[in-house]
Order: sequence, then C-alpha cells, then structure tokens
Amino acid sequence: MSNEMTCPRCQCTTTPVEVHGHTQCRVCKLVVEECCQGETCESGFVDANIKDEPTGRITTIRHDNVLDEAKKDAE
Repeated sequence: MSNEMTCPRCQCTTTPVEVHGHTQCRVCKLVVEECCQGETCESGFVDANIKDEPTGRITTIRHDNVLDEAKKDAE
C-alpha cells in the first residue's frame, strides 16, 4: 500500500516524510500536515497555592490528577 501524495506546491508525487511531528514534502519541504490537527489533550492539571509559613511566600504548584488516577487504577 502506497502512501504517496502530490505536493500542492511542487506537484511532485512522492511519499511524505515526518519531521519533528509534522509531515512535509520530501522535495520542497512544504508542511502538508501540521503536528496538531485540532486534537486536545485531556489534562487533569490543578493549580494549588502553598504558603510557606515562616516567609509568607506563596508557591503555586501544578498537580496532575489524571496521572494520579491512572496510577491508582494500575495498582
């Protein structure tokens, strides 16, 4: 099964190549398929503020609840 395509810029018919997550023409290097096609990542990131009592400084940490749930399910 061939994965050949005709490049819209140079009109060469060739198999595209993947580079850094996107697909491009082997000849003229035109990006023919972006790395992101509108997909969204399911993220469980939650920001939490932690106050350091002696200094009063507040630090924001990012915690991944989705990852925690996956770890619990694996146990």
